[in-house]
Amino acid sequence: LYPELIDPDLGTPLPWKAGIEGELVLTHLARKCQPLARFRTADVIAITNTEPCPCGRTVPRFRVMGRSDEMVVVRGINVFPTAVAAVVNEFSECSGEYRIVLEDSGPYQRLPLDVELTAGNEATPALAARLVESVRSRLDVTAEISLLPPHSMPRTAGKTQRVIRGR
Repeated sequence: LYPELIDPDLGTPLPWKAGIEGELVLTHLARKCQPLARFRTADVIAITNTEPCPCGRTVPRFRVMGRSDEMVVVRGINVFPTAVAAVVNEFSECSGEYRIVLEDSGPYQRLPLDVELTAGNEATPALAARLVESVRSRLDVTAEISLLPPHSMPRTAGKTQRVIRGR
């Protein structure tokens, strides 16, 4: 496979060097009886190192940051649902269920976030303010928090859709 790095929004190529983040694109070069295909993985990665490893391997190393199809850009900052989950899960008052609800196509000035409470907890302005502050300090974006009653969000057996676009 031939790996490339592109800007997830523009599709333009990015340099393959340490510190660069972009979407991984793979092209298979040695397939028989199939056309050459360029595959956008939708995985956003950060190249951590391109120098040979002390063990002798020469393969570049990278870290998966999230998915471009779930990524939300708020005031120029990439926000991934997994990062939002890390913040929400720090609060014992929250069930861990949340949704990023996008009404239009953006650009977004704030992160609209619905968060479900656990049983026995009430939606208070103080809790919402603590969540807003935690999102701001950890993700560098301002959130618009809506606290929802327990068991008000749908549960799925598979992967839960965290970003809801164009309700």
